[in-house]
Amino acid sequence: MIKKSNLLPYIFMIASSVGYYSNIGREDSLFYFWITIFVVSLILLIVNNKDLFKKYKSNIVYYDMLFVLGVIFIPRINLPYGASRLIMAILGVIYALLISRKKNCLK
Repeated sequence: MIKKSNLLPYIFMIASSVGYYSNIGREDSLFYFWITIFVVSLILLIVNNKDLFKKYKSNIVYYDMLFVLGVIFIPRINLPYGASRLIMAILGVIYALLISRKKNCLK
């Protein structure tokens, strides 16, 4: 069974990235709201990975760094109708489910 606390940072990070990149170019958008959610989810992810790395010396920390970079840079690809955000969200959810399952096996 996957613990919800392992999934929350990933889901919040994906949602904040999609929200941020969906509002680019609008004057009335809530940039600070999406950035705050992203930073909070990044802090949650760092705390979870720090504890995991101290206990098990796991390399999952490096995979999560690639995940964060993917969440930041994949939506910047110019595809029609926001397809890059959709691709990032689908890949992010798949990654989150796989890594959360692996983290639960370690604990």
